[in-house]
Amino acid sequence: MTSESCKNGTERCNEALQKLGKNYDIVVNIQGDEPLIEPDIIDGVVRALQGAPDAVFSTAVTSLKPEDGLDPNRVKCVVDNHGYAIYFSRGLIPFNKSGKVNPRFPYLLHLGIQSFDSKFLRIYPQLPPTPLQLEEDLEQLKVLENGYKMKVIKVDHDAHGVDTPEDVEKIEALMRERNIS
Repeated sequence: MTSESCKNGTERCNEALQKLGKNYDIVVNIQGDEPLIEPDIIDGVVRALQGAPDAVFSTAVTSLKPEDGLDPNRVKCVVDNHGYAIYFSRGLIPFNKSGKVNPRFPYLLHLGIQSFDSKFLRIYPQLPPTPLQLEEDLEQLKVLENGYKMKVIKVDHDAHGVDTPEDVEKIEALMRERNIS
């Protein structure tokens, strides 16, 4: 277990790495709220980080369902033309003039998986909190606000994160349906 002084999952990963006392090039964090993450996605975020020497972090996104567009528990992401994260938000991004979810726009949902360059993981806790990170309560923004690059892969994943008690029921039903115990 990690200490209560850790402010987020990235800091918990750093503390766990220090406790292990071993040298690793890459550390992967699969958030506990993503119980159905697929092994191919884990491999994908590692390969993405290995293939992007200018990045210190990698993560995965999938298509956002229109009905989840305004849900603050579903973190959205926008990516540049080279596959690097531009921004993450609990709000709908991009936000259009109508103020409504455009069912034809390819919004992206951030999945609860990250891989880190272990050298950067040691730096992260020393970086001061940033305004966007604090406002959105998203640790990825501290990375971006400090000028670091984050590689993003798009995957086909029927994402079912667990953010509310209702989500637990949905996950349990999916697990029964897929014969996963």
